[in-house]
Amino acid sequence: MPARLEALGVAAGLGREAVHSQAAAALALVVHLRRGTTGRQVAEVAVVRRSRELIEVVPGWRADGAPCPARDELADLLACRVPG
Repeated sequence: MPARLEALGVAAGLGREAVHSQAAAALALVVHLRRGTTGRQVAEVAVVRRSRELIEVVPGWRADGAPCPARDELADLLACRVPG
């Protein structure tokens, strides 16, 4: 996901660090959809972390049961209440 954002940012004249800074400010989660025979299904929910001047996208939940190093962070994000 960061590589795709970088490509879009470069096309818009932004540097790599600027793209990552904007993404870190705007994104908390990424939902990865996979196309299957019955349509699209959620394959993974990942947490966006800042790592120095860049971002990293770390799995918090995976449909295939693979390890999820950001599981606790995802739980904390999903437990927050939206005011109003």
